[in-house]
Amino acid sequence: MTVFVLVPGAMHGSWCWQPVRELLESSGCLVATPALTGMGERADELTADVGLDDHVSDVVSAAGDAERVVAVFHSYSGVLAGPVAERLGDRLSTVILLGAFIAHRGESLLDVEPPESQEAFLRLADEQGDGIKVPFQESFLERWGVSDPELAQLLRDQLTPMPLKCTTDKARFDPQALENVRRIYVDHQRPQPDPFTKSVQRAKAEGWAMKRIETTHDMMLTEPKLTAELILDSCD
Repeated sequence: MTVFVLVPGAMHGSWCWQPVRELLESSGCLVATPALTGMGERADELTADVGLDDHVSDVVSAAGDAERVVAVFHSYSGVLAGPVAERLGDRLSTVILLGAFIAHRGESLLDVEPPESQEAFLRLADEQGDGIKVPFQESFLERWGVSDPELAQLLRDQLTPMPLKCTTDKARFDPQALENVRRIYVDHQRPQPDPFTKSVQRAKAEGWAMKRIETTHDMMLTEPKLTAELILDSCD
């Protein structure tokens, strides 16, 4: 039994995967779309203590007792890939990063974000997030290349703050755990320049299989059919 675990990025919930989930399930796949603690459908669980380990546990729990796991990480959640690989061990067959950050052992999300993003997140948390969360900002839509009015409104309605500790916690894992699995990086082409340049360079240098999709950051919403096809093709 194989389960596809689709992990949302910062401020998103499991809702963002619904179109892709339906397409994968129509192809006979078993799919899990966890909401991460303190975000999305679980926004009311946000506290100062919610950190990276909580989100790693959320992903591992979503995998259940499946014998084979394909983990798909979007954006922020790419930071979880190494710790999840260590926790799942031989059950994890494939890691797919969709426009996601690659963090090495001992690095946090802020360590792999551009300097301007680091400063903005910390300032937002301090000024508008009670020191414990990063609230949504309209400027994020431009950062993600969102131009469609309907999608922009959906995101305004659905996005929730992100636990600040998840941006500063260091990823702790044995690098070999991630190197032992099939690794695929899907690079989106808009907007440019984008905050994922460092992660794309790492993926290329570290032997990830590279794929491209001509769309914006929330590809699961803008191009669900193509995103689902990329996920399925990556597991052949």
